[in-house]
Amino acid sequence: MKRLVLILLTAVSLVSCRKWVLEYRTPCPSYLFFDIRNRNILSDSDAVFTAVYSQPGGIFLDDGTATAGQIRDRAFFFLIKNTPAVRGYGLAGNASLIREGSLWRCPSGRDYAPLFRFQYSEAVGVESFTVPVEFVKDYCHVTVRFVGYEGFQTRSGTFPFDVVIHGNTNGIDALDGEPLRGPYEYAPKEGTTAGQFEFNIPRLADTSLSMELHGREGILDESGLVRSIDLFEKIRQNGGVDWKQKNLPDMVLEIDFVRWEVSVTIDAWEQKNLFYEY
Repeated sequence: MKRLVLILLTAVSLVSCRKWVLEYRTPCPSYLFFDIRNRNILSDSDAVFTAVYSQPGGIFLDDGTATAGQIRDRAFFFLIKNTPAVRGYGLAGNASLIREGSLWRCPSGRDYAPLFRFQYSEAVGVESFTVPVEFVKDYCHVTVRFVGYEGFQTRSGTFPFDVVIHGNTNGIDALDGEPLRGPYEYAPKEGTTAGQFEFNIPRLADTSLSMELHGREGILDESGLVRSIDLFEKIRQNGGVDWKQKNLPDMVLEIDFVRWEVSVTIDAWEQKNLFYEY
């Protein structure tokens, strides 16, 4: 009888021990997927870079690049473990930027990226969970048109000066969306339309945004800096831009070459379907 009781107690002990181990083991991995709510702004083949960090703690866990189509079809995911929640970000159009952790900067000499970005924060689900995200437009496309310069154009009909853009914002912290201070310079080329230049600018950190005109050697006998225009001030005088708004607008600046008057047209960006419906 004593032997039977001992066997039963041992069995109960083993079951209890097994239950304790199962209840307090390290949490099982969970699969993280993304649901891009406004994915119609991308084509199926557009690359999307994503990164994930633990929360709390902010420890980097993983990153990767996939196409928008792969994300849509749930062919791309992160395997998450040992953290109760995650946070992170995603970028599209970031090819011209250089990464430093969650900081992405554009070197001088390059046009700023046509950048779309999302950020997220979510509790980790059991086995798998899907995070809904939405891209925001983190750049402003600028078109500059010079008028009234026809009497000064070169023999080939091109604009007689080189254009150089200067600023003190050269990137973004993708985790929180804050612009990064740093010197930036870019010289856009004249487009197929004479006297027209196009370039991108980031979400600005301060009021430093200017455009310089440099005379070309042998043209009008004016080499070097000819004129500097405070673009930020001209934009402000023409209605201004809220650089903290969700989606940055595009704008067109028309500059009278004779009077040096500047008019600015600001076009609010709409989440148009740029390619096709999914």
